[in-house]
Amino acid sequence: MDVGAILSRSFSLYRRNLKLILPHLVEYALDLLVLLIFGIFAVIVLVLVLGSITIGSITSLLYGPTPFLLITFAIFTIVALALIFMLFNACARAAIIGMVIEARKDGKTSLNTGIESAKKHGPGIFGYTLGISVLPVFVIGGAIVFVVVMAALLSGGIQAGPDLGFVYMAFIMFFILLCLAAYLLIYVLALFSPQKIVIEERGLVSGIKASFGFVRTHPTGVVIYIGVAVAAGFITGMISMLFAVPVIIFEYVDRFVAMFFQIFKNIVSIAIGLLIAPYFEAVKTLMVLEAGGDAENEVEESPVL
Repeated sequence: MDVGAILSRSFSLYRRNLKLILPHLVEYALDLLVLLIFGIFAVIVLVLVLGSITIGSITSLLYGPTPFLLITFAIFTIVALALIFMLFNACARAAIIGMVIEARKDGKTSLNTGIESAKKHGPGIFGYTLGISVLPVFVIGGAIVFVVVMAALLSGGIQAGPDLGFVYMAFIMFFILLCLAAYLLIYVLALFSPQKIVIEERGLVSGIKASFGFVRTHPTGVVIYIGVAVAAGFITGMISMLFAVPVIIFEYVDRFVAMFFQIFKNIVSIAIGLLIAPYFEAVKTLMVLEAGGDAENEVEESPVL
């Protein structure tokens, strides 16, 4: 697999089909709409509970007899928003992959193709995203439980000297790092699950298994892709930090100007993400397609101007 050539072809395909940006653009718009709806709903709930929203009323609610209900409502809101945003993102990714497949075959694609792909494969990719997102919670949670148990044992009568205490802490740190390494390995092995789900019409479990096989079969290409993606993320992060400099400078000079630059920085960060995400989704899709021996269906690339 020539990943360098795939990177070039993906850029050419992306350049000729800039509508690949639309799925994530729609996703962001829906995210803002949902945030607005939840914000209005939260205000209505607080008004019904408090009668009027003031600093004093909110403080009395926090320290009054109903903080549990407030905390429960906040947790429910955060979880609901996270699930909705993951669903939107999964549908956007399914749409982009479907559009890339069509663009590779016919040279052009349409948003209708993306919509059909999102409806058909969005739920499967949502399941994959949910699993990858929930897994770290169990990993970190398990590590925390282990640390707490070890601390309880040490404080419950085990007479550990300084050297033995150091050994315990080293073992705990090793266990945490081992859990994180295991999660990272699983994340990489499942990296191409969305492509397998859409391209090969697979279910969630079958798509993840197929991704494991793809990564094991093409380790060099996957490592190169990850290296390029990490480098791109580092560069975009540096650009974002560059735009953060005026925010820091004006924070102690003029709060209004600092807020303006903060908003501008956020817009730039969103725009960069909006432009880069479809490209790397296209790269992954072409990697899977060409590894599957489907290169004969590819349209002739036009030269990059």
